[in-house]
Amino acid sequence: MKKLIILLVLLPLFFVCEKAVVDYPEDKYLVVANPLSNMDVDEGVIETEIDITDVFKVQGDANAQIVKSIYDVQNSALVSAKLDGNTLTITVHIGEAGSSQITLRAEWAGKLIYESFIFKVNAITASTALNRAIQHFQSGEYQQAEDNFLVLISKNNIQYQADAYMGLGFSQMRNDNAPDGYISMQTSITLNAANIDARAGMSLLEYAYAQNYASAIQYGQEVLSANSDFVFRYDSNLDKNDMLVNIALSQYALQLWSECLATVNLLDPAYNLDLNDPDYKTKLFQKLEELVLLYG
Repeated sequence: MKKLIILLVLLPLFFVCEKAVVDYPEDKYLVVANPLSNMDVDEGVIETEIDITDVFKVQGDANAQIVKSIYDVQNSALVSAKLDGNTLTITVHIGEAGSSQITLRAEWAGKLIYESFIFKVNAITASTALNRAIQHFQSGEYQQAEDNFLVLISKNNIQYQADAYMGLGFSQMRNDNAPDGYISMQTSITLNAANIDARAGMSLLEYAYAQNYASAIQYGQEVLSANSDFVFRYDSNLDKNDMLVNIALSQYALQLWSECLATVNLLDPAYNLDLNDPDYKTKLFQKLEELVLLYG
């Protein structure tokens, strides 16, 4: 009697299992349809995105829902990886070069399959990092410029360190990251007090970010004293006129009216303003706005 009861209990389970086996299509297989090729990048290429949509397929079922994940990343000191949907993003840690094997895993209907590829980061020289950083900066690609200046800094090459921090500071400024740009520019000046480009950057940051107007004036005047025809070496659109505008704005902020007017006259000798005019502050400010649009 007990045996009969046990058989009656197990019988439905048998049919469930049998049904599962029968329903599992024998002509459908989880496969690596498009293997990933090994990849090479140079230092300075910080992020690489790879579309893995078609890497794994279920033969016989184009609509199969495959669960994809990162199974392993070797040499984690070199790279890290994340998977968002079908986009695999590989991030290179600055200052590192070498190879990493990255393995992806796919799961479907209880089946697992893996696909691996080698991701290699080639070391570049300090001079190459500098040249690429400048090229990106001059092309308006400020994040790539920042990345390459950071690579240059990681080389610890004394010859380039001051310029590397200066270029990094300007890149950060143009990436709307004034706090870090301020620190980078200070570092550049510490490494080389004669770096005029870094002092020009500090003048701009002291006014617009730190609001240290006296320092903005001092840095700007030091730049023009060292080179009255100053032109920023990485961007000719930043020159002596921008320094004068920045000085004049700082003088206005400190209510140094006569000094501000004198600086404005260096930019526009024909401009006249009577400081006894009751509206001179408004008129002077309007002139500064005009000069900002013209040179800023």
